[in-house]
Amino acid sequence: MKVAESLDIAGGHSEDGYDVVRLPRRHNDANVLSIGARFISGDEADQAVRIFLETEFSGDERHQRRLAKF
Repeated sequence: MKVAESLDIAGGHSEDGYDVVRLPRRHNDANVLSIGARFISGDEADQAVRIFLETEFSGDERHQRRLAKF
């Protein structure tokens, strides 16, 4: 899942292309991951799920304020 222009959490360029999986967990405390089977392989899906489950919510105040609005 190498994505040439993926951005990492700090705003730089991602090395592995999985920041699209990390950012919702870190910034929004997401608990749902949707994967398009026609776009990635089974191995890439396994890696994405592993990364999603291992990534923790950052707890940054700006993210907590946004979540509190729900």
